[in-house]
Amino acid sequence: FNDKECHFWLGYIYHSNEYIKRDEEKWIHHINAAIDLNSNNALYYKATALLSSDGLPQDIPLAISLLKQSAGQDYLHSHYLLGNIYFHGNYSPEVQTNYQKALHHFKSASKLGHSEAAICEGVMYYYGYGTNIDYTKAFYAYQNAAYMKNIKAYENVASMYKQGKGVPQSDHNALYYTNLYKEAVKKKKSFSDINNNSNEK
Repeated sequence: FNDKECHFWLGYIYHSNEYIKRDEEKWIHHINAAIDLNSNNALYYKATALLSSDGLPQDIPLAISLLKQSAGQDYLHSHYLLGNIYFHGNYSPEVQTNYQKALHHFKSASKLGHSEAAICEGVMYYYGYGTNIDYTKAFYAYQNAAYMKNIKAYENVASMYKQGKGVPQSDHNALYYTNLYKEAVKKKKSFSDINNNSNEK
């Protein structure tokens, strides 16, 4: 069959060991079949396996190549992972720290709707990683993440309003985002407590 998502999910099922016993030959077969059909999910999945030596020998250059291929097709998770790889330089010497590339990928993932990438973009502008310090751009990056309901972003936006960094100082707006942050944390805790109680039964 030639359904890339079917191949991807079969590969995931045979690899994850969540639903059936793990089968190395079958998961690799289906993931590669999905890649041949240009599945971004499969490109990303195989890349993460190659990075972590999870069922495949570690191959950093191939992993980066697969991530770049899917990022080139606007796959936000690949952009975000590449941003982290270039920011931290965890796979040196194959991949060195490169803040300019990290910022590019964080911005790309942010535009595609990745809230954590938007936070990272804001951090890079705020502290001047790979770019000049720009509080205005940092503020708008954090605000973009806040629009995506990122809890940390609420706190960051509140802080910038409080300090008047990158935006006119406003205690009113600072309080508004602080309240959003507190409410989000409260909801997250309540949800966590419900899950914990369910697991204990």
